[in-house]
Amino acid sequence: MMKHRLISWLLLIISLTLTIGVVRSWFSLGKQGDIIKQAEEKLQEEEEKQRELKRQLAQVESPAYIEKEARNKLNLGKEGETALILPSILPIARPIPTTPDKSSNWKKWLKLFY
Repeated sequence: MMKHRLISWLLLIISLTLTIGVVRSWFSLGKQGDIIKQAEEKLQEEEEKQRELKRQLAQVESPAYIEKEARNKLNLGKEGETALILPSILPIARPIPTTPDKSSNWKKWLKLFY
């Protein structure tokens, strides 16, 4: 009877150990599934960025863009074209020196009101 009881306890301990191991593995797989989902989302974002960069590269390499940048930034033009440079519209502001009023305060107040 004692031997049968000992075997029962051993089987119970082994089954509990196996159950705990299976539960841990199950939670571990759930976490790994979340990690995989996050990695897939990150991959999709990076692929979208790559597509956008390819679109920008195609646009920058186009002859129309190169010509536009050469005209705007390098002030270049086609053969036979005449460049027209307009003068600036805003006048140059120069400070006008003023002399401080050295009269007494009551005279300044009198000037202000009358």
